[in-house]
Amino acid sequence: MKLTKPDKIIFSILGVIGIGIICNKVIYPGFLALKESQSQNIAKDFVLEDFVLPLQKNLQNTGFDDINVSIDTFKTDISFENLREYDFDIAISSKKIKEYEDIANDEKKAEELYSIMEKMSNKFENGYSDYSKQIAINEDIKANIDYIGNFSLEIRNEGHKYVFYNGPCFNTLDMDLETIYIVHEEDSPACPLNDNIDYSNQEKDEVLDNPDVEGPTLGSYTDGYNDIIEDEEYDLDRYEHDGEYRKGVDDAMDELDEYY
Repeated sequence: MKLTKPDKIIFSILGVIGIGIICNKVIYPGFLALKESQSQNIAKDFVLEDFVLPLQKNLQNTGFDDINVSIDTFKTDISFENLREYDFDIAISSKKIKEYEDIANDEKKAEELYSIMEKMSNKFENGYSDYSKQIAINEDIKANIDYIGNFSLEIRNEGHKYVFYNGPCFNTLDMDLETIYIVHEEDSPACPLNDNIDYSNQEKDEVLDNPDVEGPTLGSYTDGYNDIIEDEEYDLDRYEHDGEYRKGVDDAMDELDEYY
């Protein structure tokens, strides 16, 4: 087929448009994705060196010599021109914690693990829980990095999850969502005792299994429990920052799951 001059011009224009589409839809987005991936990797490596490894060493010195801290999630919240914001969470694991699988029936072991995790939690809260940094990815891009984890300390192994909750009224140690050890903070100025009720002599089962008990010691737990049982919804911000409220919500959800 012999092309006329106008046909050649049209063909050339279509060819240029085709190349432009490939560049705009394939090559350029691919370049941006590669650039973003490289930026994220640099930020992630920084978090590993600046946060994860020091935290791991600190926790190992507190209780378990085999504690391993790893980045659980690392996500881009904002990526715009020369601005990057990343959020991350971590996972803490240990094989040695297998020694405590029977603590639900062994109060001495439960107390021992509670003490270890309390020390770990204090280290974590005092040095790492409010972690945020700004770093330079290169001469053009700055990145803000924030830790988004909650304020409880979790240790996992192959079969179980152990959680230490630190609250103003009482601290608990849970294994697989079941509270196995509890310490009341009756003298805490943040949690004055109700004049008409003395919680100091109550067993943990009485305290945790009775959501109708009123008073400041169990207020947060009761609020969380009742929000689910009565309204089937809860306050997300309070859930993230109030250990007792979170425990009440979780227990109520577990009960509803069993009921249905």
